[in-house]
Amino acid sequence: MKPQIVSFLLKRNRPIKNKKISAKKALRSFQSQMRSNGWYKTFLEKNGCSVSNIKSIGDFVNLVPLLSKESVFNENSFSKLVKCNSHEIQSVMLSSGQSGNFSTGIITRRENRKLASQTDLYLDLLFGIKKGEALIINASAMGVRVFTNHSCCNTGSRSDLVVTLLKKVSPSYSKTVISADPHLIKQIVEDSIDAGVDWSKLKVWIISGGDWFPETLRKYVHTLTGKSALNPENGFWAAIYGLTELGYPLFFETFQLASLRSKFCSNHELYEDSLAFKQGRCTTPFLFHYLQLSFYLEQVIDENKVPELVFTTLAPSRVIPLVRYNTHDIGELLDHNAFDSTTYKLPLVAFWGRNQNWLSLPSAKILITDIKELLFTDFELNEKITGFFTLQNNHGKADLTVQLKKGKMLSTLEEERFIHLLHQFYPAEINASFEKYHWFEQQMELDYEHKFNHLQA
Repeated sequence: MKPQIVSFLLKRNRPIKNKKISAKKALRSFQSQMRSNGWYKTFLEKNGCSVSNIKSIGDFVNLVPLLSKESVFNENSFSKLVKCNSHEIQSVMLSSGQSGNFSTGIITRRENRKLASQTDLYLDLLFGIKKGEALIINASAMGVRVFTNHSCCNTGSRSDLVVTLLKKVSPSYSKTVISADPHLIKQIVEDSIDAGVDWSKLKVWIISGGDWFPETLRKYVHTLTGKSALNPENGFWAAIYGLTELGYPLFFETFQLASLRSKFCSNHELYEDSLAFKQGRCTTPFLFHYLQLSFYLEQVIDENKVPELVFTTLAPSRVIPLVRYNTHDIGELLDHNAFDSTTYKLPLVAFWGRNQNWLSLPSAKILITDIKELLFTDFELNEKITGFFTLQNNHGKADLTVQLKKGKMLSTLEEERFIHLLHQFYPAEINASFEKYHWFEQQMELDYEHKFNHLQA
């Protein structure tokens, strides 16, 4: 999408009209893919979908079968999926593979030329960062690139390199942006303070995608750095959501939405009446904006009555266009007027993270997001843990094992304080323990290049 179009959409209040346009484009995207992609025709035939019956967006939603990562990327070769010559491809990207399956994202040379201006546009519109005035520190894992015209340093997931840049280079720029995994952000901030970085003298925006993080962790980081979404001109931690196979980012957070989430975390009753459903016992959902003319978004209900997000790509230039692609992420579409204090009258989605991300016990379903929310509630505890933990079914009860930072120990009082907090929400289902860094079974895998699997067999 051209930057000037994105800007126009952000600044104009056209939610109803854009929704209708998005629906029509979704129908055309389906028709185009059905004609041009043999693998998709085969998929429709296997699922008994007659193309002649799809004449309206209602038919599209009711009759077109859902795609999944497995049905697209496991059942088709790369050459079947990609509808362009190899010389047109600039970049090939892979997903994290946490589910056991890898999806593929393709960027053509034409798209590659547009990405930098689009990134810069988002930085300007959302954070007021003008072209050329910021240092971008890309500490993302898995070789994720940041396309920008700003000065950029690709550190990979190295905390020491980011800290060095904050000390030596950032003071020469009026603004700094850090992109990294949420757990790595925690380590970067703690290491930087130990190294003498004065965050009060720096304007720093932090951007995280790829892994769901709790509001309690953001509050902890904001407290250490003195940043806040309530004072966004000096920087704050913003969340985004993207998918390798669909694009990045798809959802984005403004400082108003970040402030709302902070309020919801402090008092869940503020949003219980506003949202149609609630996942978990204490999980605070993200609130995201998205652009209706970038993709068509649906909410479908799975067999467990959990709403999942389904995407249809609208850009005709997409190398692997996906129709009704189910990400198996939990989300609810909201009315754009659900909350008053939003910058743009764009559609909203409440986002809870990956479906099935829980431990099932006879007496309860323990959500990973609940444990994350509770684990980062105690600031004194935060200073002593890495943030990684595992859950394991032990004869009908859950064993929660939390990793301590190197050289850190907890007092009996600190352990009891966390267990008391945990039992307020899960009174009889969880046994909690804390392991020394090197005793934690998975510690050698904590290289930030993998999405950590909390559920153990």
